[in-house]
Amino acid sequence: MLCEALQRLSVHQPINSYQYVGFGSVYFGDFCLFHKQLGIETMTTIEENELDEARVRFNLPYGCVDLKMGSAARRLPEVDWAARPSIAWLDYDYSLDGGVLADIG
Repeated sequence: MLCEALQRLSVHQPINSYQYVGFGSVYFGDFCLFHKQLGIETMTTIEENELDEARVRFNLPYGCVDLKMGSAARRLPEVDWAARPSIAWLDYDYSLDGGVLADIG
């Protein structure tokens, strides 16, 4: 359902020309789905726990996924938001707080 909804963005620009930014976590399910179903090849995952870097690198599903280790607050400004339209799914696993709102801003 989500992919079908996102495909409607192609009225503005082909959906495979968008970039995807998210938190890959353990399984990278959203990355696999958007790569396979939407053809998105410019992808960035932000992983907060720097102690997990080796595991995260091992689990990266595609070579087109750029890994940024560190907090979203630190890494989101490094994304080139002007380069192409973006789909961002910041699926925090804790309550909405001032830090999350600042990241969205």
